Amino acid sequence: MNPAHVDLASLRVFVAVAQSGSMSEGAERSNLTLGAVSKRITELEQLSGSALFRRLPTGVRLTPAGLALMHEAIAVIEAVERMTARMDEFATGLGGQVHVSATSSAIILGLPYQLQAFCREHPNVRLELEEKLSSDVISDVQNRRADIGIFASNVPHEGLIVQPFGVDELTLIASPDHPLASRNSISLHEILPYELIAQHSSSSIAGMLGLAPEAHGGAFRLHMRMRSYDAVCRMVAAGLGLGLVPISYSIPREILDQIRAVPILDSNARRALVTGVRSVNALPAIAKALRRYLLLNSSDTKNDD
Repeated sequence: MNPAHVDLASLRVFVAVAQSGSMSEGAERSNLTLGAVSKRITELEQLSGSALFRRLPTGVRLTPAGLALMHEAIAVIEAVERMTARMDEFATGLGGQVHVSATSSAIILGLPYQLQAFCREHPNVRLELEEKLSSDVISDVQNRRADIGIFASNVPHEGLIVQPFGVDELTLIASPDHPLASRNSISLHEILPYELIAQHSSSSIAGMLGLAPEAHGGAFRLHMRMRSYDAVCRMVAAGLGLGLVPISYSIPREILDQIRAVPILDSNARRALVTGVRSVNALPAIAKALRRYLLLNSSDTKNDD
């Protein structure tokens, strides 16, 4: 393979296809057409003199040559990212842009105030924050759409380097006339007979509820799935079922008198939130500084003091 004919963009496309196991998914991740991706893969195969993928009815699979190239391509991409980060430091000082992807639970736990304080210390930084479900946050970091992600640790996050961010404690919410609304506290197994309104199936709360039935003494009756805590609260206020939200979540004022919150006794109603990155060394200096700042100001760190 002639190194003069290999371009970084083609290597990124190749890695996207290899990691997803699909030409179409690789095209979507690379923001290219399927034809453009196929052309780049074909050119790489011609340059290497070897087939890089086996075409299957359900997608593609790496050949031995493709597997070897994937390891080298990732190393090249990360080396270029480190080089770019270092040059950015010389050009702009401790400044630049950081893209953060985080769950609503992280925002509820005080992330906006931490970002505000960090920006006061580093006025040259430009922060971009997107609120997403944990699974989407993890995907953003894994696929280089975000520098830093904050998500629930119980969601699979293969390949990411994590550190503590905080602990998110859940509480049960019910309409005032629900049989459980007058309780002072409750265990998760006591919720089993009742219909439950949960977040989207890829959320970390839904993952907790989907644990093996023996973990709770039976299967939960998932009645509806919402994308936000606000939607869960409104369904509960309408008397359509029970809900689970973080204890620190502020119920909308207009439905506050239609909701009763009941503390949950179970330890697994507490979820650890973590900060995750692909590679610490490949982060720009300002992103490293933010990662360290979030660790020093995490609720776990404060509780240890």
